[in-house]
Amino acid sequence: MASLFRRLITRSYSQTSSSVSQMESYLALHEVSKDCYQNSTQLKVPWNGRGVFGGTLVAQSLHAAHLTAGEKFRPLSIHSNFLVAAQTDTPLLYQVERIRDSKNYCTRQVRTIQNGQVVFMAMVSFEAKTLEGSAGKAGPQFDDHRAPPVVGKDVPPLEECFDEHKAFGNWIDQLSEYRPKATLATQDQIVAGYGDEPCTWKLPQDVFDLDHVDPKEYDLTPTERAVTYWVKARGTIQDASFHQKAIAYISDYFYLTLNMRLHMRPMFSTKFAVSLDHTVYFHEDVKADDWMTFSIKLRSCERGKALLIGDLHSKDGKLAATVIQQGMSMHSEKPKL
Repeated sequence: MASLFRRLITRSYSQTSSSVSQMESYLALHEVSKDCYQNSTQLKVPWNGRGVFGGTLVAQSLHAAHLTAGEKFRPLSIHSNFLVAAQTDTPLLYQVERIRDSKNYCTRQVRTIQNGQVVFMAMVSFEAKTLEGSAGKAGPQFDDHRAPPVVGKDVPPLEECFDEHKAFGNWIDQLSEYRPKATLATQDQIVAGYGDEPCTWKLPQDVFDLDHVDPKEYDLTPTERAVTYWVKARGTIQDASFHQKAIAYISDYFYLTLNMRLHMRPMFSTKFAVSLDHTVYFHEDVKADDWMTFSIKLRSCERGKALLIGDLHSKDGKLAATVIQQGMSMHSEKPKL
């Protein structure tokens, strides 16, 4: 049954990927019964991961909820909890419960089920694109948001950053210090895995290489530091509603792992790391297939738990989303990759 499932969803991916972006193909769902959806493509486990990438669950839960809300609404927020690591050999079922429907707002609860077990839960809120009634007649309101990072100061220009192949290639060159037995096959697997993602990055050299950190940053506490990089979905997104879903997917990448970098330790050097909950607030509508900056800071770290907050801005400075995540992030006395 598992092998049949893999053949079916792999075939579905090849049939849809030619006409839409890689992000839309990868996150595709099909309805199996009323308000119940299943992934249509073979999902992946990221390098060093325990299960399906968390951003996939966030984005597909948002997608399933939006299918029941309709085109009148746009995502307002998603609040989610990771319960059990999802695996790739059997389908994921996204069961949507219609909690509330009104003219301006609607709410959905999504339970992600695999092999009869709930592995992920999300509460999703939507807002009408055009507000009706008194809310629609209120006139202009406050319009403020956090300023975007300054290019050249807070984040290097795109042309000075490394794509994922170069960034991870440089990082792998340092593996011999921590993993002398790292094989070429493992190195190729790491680079190929990130190169096959439906999103792409431009990463400052100091994200993975502490030798290139500005000395002034060492004078700051971990909660005063920030890591900012560039990211976007690959290709051109055809369905306008998928820009928010792409952002939901992107929102979980290089997030909890950055707790190590913010503490001036090598990336991926945690003894144990797992996301517990994840929240995304959607603000301005932006194109996720154009470059965005993702700036992440640590708010709190105690008893092995890290709470981080991040801002996604479009290239022209619009605040696209605010991301908050809490997770276990345990380290060893001597960091090892």
